[in-house]
Amino acid sequence: MEESSQKKLTDLLASMGVSKIAEFLQREQLSRLEALGIEITARTSAEFFAAESGVDVMKNAKLRLELFMTRDTKDLLSFLGGDEATLGDALLAFNKFSWGDNSKSRDCLRFFGLKPELLDRPRLDRAASFTIPVEKPLHKYQNWLRKSILEALNDTEIKRFILHMPTGSGKTSTSLEAVVDFVRGLRNSDTVVVWFAHSDELCEQACESIANIWEAHGSEPSQLIKLWGGRATVPLAGVGPKFVVTSFQTAYKILHTDNDERFAMFAAIRRQCSVLVIDEAHQSTAPTYQDAIELFSNSNTKIVGLTATPGRHHVGQAGDDTLDLASFYDGNKIDILDDEGEKLGNPIQFLTNNGILSQADRYQLNSGQDFELSASEIRHISEQLDIPAKVLKRIGKNAARTDLVATHAAHLVREYNCSVIIFAPSKDNAVELASLLLYSGIDAASVTGESSPISRRDSIKSFKDGDLSVLVNFGVLTTGFDAPNIDAVIVARPTTSVVLYSQMIGRGLRGPSMGGTKTCKIIDVVDNILNMPRSDDAFRYFDEFYD
Repeated sequence: MEESSQKKLTDLLASMGVSKIAEFLQREQLSRLEALGIEITARTSAEFFAAESGVDVMKNAKLRLELFMTRDTKDLLSFLGGDEATLGDALLAFNKFSWGDNSKSRDCLRFFGLKPELLDRPRLDRAASFTIPVEKPLHKYQNWLRKSILEALNDTEIKRFILHMPTGSGKTSTSLEAVVDFVRGLRNSDTVVVWFAHSDELCEQACESIANIWEAHGSEPSQLIKLWGGRATVPLAGVGPKFVVTSFQTAYKILHTDNDERFAMFAAIRRQCSVLVIDEAHQSTAPTYQDAIELFSNSNTKIVGLTATPGRHHVGQAGDDTLDLASFYDGNKIDILDDEGEKLGNPIQFLTNNGILSQADRYQLNSGQDFELSASEIRHISEQLDIPAKVLKRIGKNAARTDLVATHAAHLVREYNCSVIIFAPSKDNAVELASLLLYSGIDAASVTGESSPISRRDSIKSFKDGDLSVLVNFGVLTTGFDAPNIDAVIVARPTTSVVLYSQMIGRGLRGPSMGGTKTCKIIDVVDNILNMPRSDDAFRYFDEFYD
């Protein structure tokens, strides 16, 4: 929220008085302010409330009613109509609405002098198709990988394979260069390349990369079809290459469509599909994903997986899930090569030495907390995919641990001028950490799966632009997020997942040759349940499952 809007909202909340505000704040939140030595006044509690929730404080109908009661009777009559005798009933009737992107919410904001645009959600680009007209060299190791991918695409004995490259080393651009070369070499260019991703952000990134690479290297105009997020059916246009970018969610819905026109489009895509690329390929063997892959591929389709973590099992687990993944790709894995095209013993070290990845400055932050786990929680950790959500929430509620993380993040900003991303164990903890940092004088924001799209987008942009020093995340930035300016990653979300852990630390390891930083601090917040390998070990963790 821009500063003027934040101030107006703070003034509005402060007008209720400190006792009224306290009714809507949790006791722990007020205790936290007191612990920080902040005097509880109408102003300070209103500032905390506004910073934490923004205009969404008005979701609470009782709070809205209190705010209306602070306004002048003339203003209320002008807004609601009627007369003083019926004003109370009119106010109660108006206030019976659900807060969100609707006319009553916008009218409410206007009445209080706030911009209705604060409720805006980013508008989807509904242009589902556009034409790409017919320039950046690959690094040497990427060019060797391009050749390896192209050889596999042209090998009639190889139907499926997986490309293993760490986050930040250029999986998308490297694989697309090879795919474009393959399409250009086809005798019949009337073909379809399908690109699968599992989020809107990754789909948008793929579209941008496809457009840029085809414009630089394509041999004829091609059609790019955006097929996710509820976009309308678009017919395949004329003769020539087509690139279709879609999400697994959309593809799965198509399996159950009763729209003949829509299904006919997918039948045409499947019939002409020569290459199907699966981003974040470690998810390929999930049943719904396999159904979606089958929908778009035919018996001649080459299936290419891209991942930084070619496995699915976790620390301490049997490797059955990873064996299934390796089997899905027929045991074929393409690995990083050096600048002479030779196999590498330690790809991470090679990429770090060449500035592709940042030099990881790793250390631990011992929380000093021993969390008591029940027998069922211990069994869940050893048998299931990850630490139970209720355990993560319990960890997030630990005040001493939260203070330690916030204090260390503030130290990194003040002493080293770091740009810091924190992976929090829960949504509430992410919000609390950002609030603590704000009240410590550090520019910070939280982004979670429940943040509004516009708020999340603005916070990420501010972080990338350097206007925020700390971005606290829960559940949304492990993939599809690229901010090369990250100097430090605090892993405060414990996990037994090698995949998730690698994705978290990978956010900060983009090196200077890729527009990132020379070094990046990786700080593991250690509790009694954390047991993760080093970053270079995590990259090689699944090698034994591939020939």
